Amino acid sequence: MGDVSGGDAVVGQRAPATSDALRDATSEASVAEGVRTEPVAACAPDDARCPCGFVRSVARELAYNAGRARGALIFDLAVLAFCFVGFCGNEYALKPFAAAVFPDSPVAYLVQCHLNDFLGGAAFLAYTNMLLDLVRPDMRIRRLTTSVVYLFLCGIFWEYAAPLFVKASTADPLDLLAYMTGAAAYWLAGSPWTRRSY
Repeated sequence: MGDVSGGDAVVGQRAPATSDALRDATSEASVAEGVRTEPVAACAPDDARCPCGFVRSVARELAYNAGRARGALIFDLAVLAFCFVGFCGNEYALKPFAAAVFPDSPVAYLVQCHLNDFLGGAAFLAYTNMLLDLVRPDMRIRRLTTSVVYLFLCGIFWEYAAPLFVKASTADPLDLLAYMTGAAAYWLAGSPWTRRSY
C-alpha cells in the first residue's frame, strides 16, 4: 500500500507538470531560448501608437482645425488663387503690354520688376496662415504690424541671403518693399473673421 501510494504521489506530482508543458517541439525550443511565442494582438484603430491610428488622429485634428478656421481658410485659398492668376496674367499679358505701350514709364518698370513680388508677398502670407489654420488656428497672423514684419524678415533672406547661393538672383531693396506692400494689401483685404481671436 505504501509503495502504491508513493507511486501515486509521484505520478500525481508529475501530472500537472506534464499537462502544463503540453507544447510542440518548436514551442519548447522557443521558450528555452527566451523567445516570445504568444501571438501579438493587432493594434486598435484608434490607438495613437499604431501607425493607422496616428494618421487617423492627425486627420481628425486637421479637420477640426479646418472647421474652426473655415472662413479664414476660404479667404486664404481665394488669395492664393488670385495671386496665381495675377502672376500668370502679369507674365503673359501685362509685361508685354506695358513694355509695348509704356516703354520707359514708371508703370512699365513697376509691372515688369515688382508686381510679381507684390503678389508673392500676399501669397506667401496667405500660405503661411493657411498652414497655421490647419495646425494651430490660434497662431494665425492677424495684425498688420506682424504681417509686415514677417514679410520683411522673409524678404531679407530672399533678397540678401539667397543671392549668396543662387547666382542669377540679385538683391533689390524695392523688392523688399513690394513684399511688405503685398503683406499690407493681404491684411487690408482680409475679412474681419480672418483676424478674430480663437
